[in-house]
Amino acid sequence: MLCSFAVALNYGIFRRKDFNESAQYIMFYDMGATSTTATVVSYQLVKTKEKGYVETNPQLSIIGIGYDRTLGGLEMQLRLRDFLGKKFNEMKKTSNDVFKNPRAMAKLFKEAGRVKNVLSANADHYAQVEGLLDDQDFKLQVTREEFEGMCSDLFDRVKRPIDQALKSSGLTLDVISHVILVGAGTRVPKVQEKLSEAVGMELGKSINTDEAAAMGAVYKAADLSNGFKVKKFLTKDAVLFPIQVIFERDVEGSTSPKHVKRTLFGQMNPYPQKKILTFNKHQNDFSFHVAYAELDHLSNFEVQALGPLNLSKVELTGVAEALAKHQGNNVESKGIKAHFAMDESGLLNLANVELVVEKTLTEEELAAQEESPLSKLGSTISNFFTGKCDLTKKSSFIISVSKGYFSSYTLQSGSEKKEKVEEKPVAEEPDEGKKSEQETKEGKTDEEEKKEEKPSQQERQEGESEEKKKEATPEEAKNATKAANGDKKPKVVVVKEAITSTEEKLGVPELGENLFQDAVKKIESLNEFDRQRSRRASALNALESFVFDAQGKLWLDEYQAAATPEEVEKIKQTCSEVSDWLYEEGSDADAATYEAKLSELKTLTGPLYRRVKEHMERPEALAALHSMINGSSNFLANARNMTTDSPDGLFTQVELDMLEKVIKETQEWKTKMEEEQSSLPASVTPKLTVKSITDKMALLDREVKIE
Repeated sequence: MLCSFAVALNYGIFRRKDFNESAQYIMFYDMGATSTTATVVSYQLVKTKEKGYVETNPQLSIIGIGYDRTLGGLEMQLRLRDFLGKKFNEMKKTSNDVFKNPRAMAKLFKEAGRVKNVLSANADHYAQVEGLLDDQDFKLQVTREEFEGMCSDLFDRVKRPIDQALKSSGLTLDVISHVILVGAGTRVPKVQEKLSEAVGMELGKSINTDEAAAMGAVYKAADLSNGFKVKKFLTKDAVLFPIQVIFERDVEGSTSPKHVKRTLFGQMNPYPQKKILTFNKHQNDFSFHVAYAELDHLSNFEVQALGPLNLSKVELTGVAEALAKHQGNNVESKGIKAHFAMDESGLLNLANVELVVEKTLTEEELAAQEESPLSKLGSTISNFFTGKCDLTKKSSFIISVSKGYFSSYTLQSGSEKKEKVEEKPVAEEPDEGKKSEQETKEGKTDEEEKKEEKPSQQERQEGESEEKKKEATPEEAKNATKAANGDKKPKVVVVKEAITSTEEKLGVPELGENLFQDAVKKIESLNEFDRQRSRRASALNALESFVFDAQGKLWLDEYQAAATPEEVEKIKQTCSEVSDWLYEEGSDADAATYEAKLSELKTLTGPLYRRVKEHMERPEALAALHSMINGSSNFLANARNMTTDSPDGLFTQVELDMLEKVIKETQEWKTKMEEEQSSLPASVTPKLTVKSITDKMALLDREVKIE
């Protein structure tokens, strides 16, 4: 499934200009080695708010998935391998059974893979293996028709993932604009034939199946990383298997508790996403399980492949103490809220659990709270981060400390709409069947509670207003009128109290400390093995290249002229010995041995290579020195014309005499060294080196700059 997601992302990245506000639906059919997946994807432009600005970005959403866990190219290759093995036994070339020889079966498996690929483009091909068993060769002509016959039941299953994907997405084929092929298994002609019959349209083959998934994964990794900046391409994956929360609740009049199930994430719900589940009726510590929900649409094989159906168990403690801490006529409990988050990787985590209550406070109580030093500090901190520095105004955010907990209060007027500080969750699907008011409220998400709470609260307020109109005295009516006019408005604060939660993972067990350290050591050993293998390959390549290069250079005129016959013979002999060693006992040597051999060769050839380099670079260096001498002489001549005896002259006579001396010495040195070097044979270490020439040029240049 992750492979199809990466391919879909790669497809959308290079076609982002083709998308608009209307959704475009594309199906990706991915047949790999061991499994097949059909994924329905929608592309469209959506508006998002980023850092206060509204941006329009393309979004990829997975809206339908179908799969076959055992349909793939590997099964076809295994069947062809067994077919070849059966034919070899029928030839009676040996009394031994090829199926009992693992080495022979490995050869047949490799040949079956090659033949399968060739049959995708040819009607027939020969399968042949030299020395398959007991030194007996095997050769057999295999036709595409025979191959398709032995895999006919596999080809009949090609359509199933498409039907599943369309059913889960709620779409029909007429709204699918393209069906894109992915994976090496889709190259089989019979697979494409079955797909064309199923979808009734031309199949898309524009995706590079070898690199599309890798490119999409790299783009997503760069997007998640803080070290890279890429163009925004929003993604929404889908929950394949529904997840529910299971807990127990005591029922009045019954001795046994009632088991309650609440769907947390339904099938094909998008993620990443956060949800909040509310428990209203628990007064003491309790626990709940997170597990897969109804899986009736899956076969027993698929259910077993999922592993443990219970994902985790959560224990909540300190419930009674938290409830007792917030009691009173002006307190209304909003239940215990468990915050769940499904991240980009599809991993479900319990973020935190808290008790949420609403307190109705009068102006006097609010004023008393605001006068406390801690409240002033909380107001100051709040104003500091919000940019409000007027400490004379009442704070809209107070931080109070009680028994080691930090509780946040959101102040609101009683007539204003109550505002939750937690994030708005996606509504949970209600349970089937009729339930009492008490049953339906337990385990609801916040969104469902708001829908149920709003009319009941309005009815309660209307009922209270009618009673007050009937029973209120003139004085009370006057006070009520003042309160209604804003003289004394009650305030509502939302208080959150943390509940201690302990989560036990029941799925794949986590590695213990010893196993974890063993795994780390194993990974490090594998990394070290890779490093040594890379080092060995580099050293072997460097040694081979140097040997071939040295043997070739010895035939060049400039190298023969710069070397003595004995030196040439020594280098040739050593290179020949190293070359023979490489293809015999040295083929399995380690990196250190190759590096040592290379160092010996460099030491042997170093003097010759340096002499050749000197002879090749000397003429250019001498030409540069000659040009500098001429330039310095011209500069000296011009400088003498501009020199006077007055104090304001540009150059003194001493400076000019010194420059003339340096120019003369450099010219004499150049003439002398050229004569000595010309008298020496090319095979002798040169006296006139490029370094000595550049040193003279630097000395002359420094003297000119001083002037």
